[in-house]
Amino acid sequence: MKKAEFIKELEMMLELLPGELKQEANLNDYETWDSLSQLSLISLVDKKLGYVIELYEIENLKTVNDILELLKEHLEDDS
Repeated sequence: MKKAEFIKELEMMLELLPGELKQEANLNDYETWDSLSQLSLISLVDKKLGYVIELYEIENLKTVNDILELLKEHLEDDS
């Protein structure tokens, strides 16, 4: 999965408009970033990337960039 596709999936999961999700943004700035969306993230990553995010990893995610950094080995570049 390409990084841009994954970001679009995140936007849909967080009920955001296309382009509204900023990589440097703090996840807590999004009202929909809660325990349910964290579980949805775990499910999304497992289904689309075949990677299981551990709960301790979720706790360390502060920004969208943190998510992308965690998954960098599993995401394709957009080029």
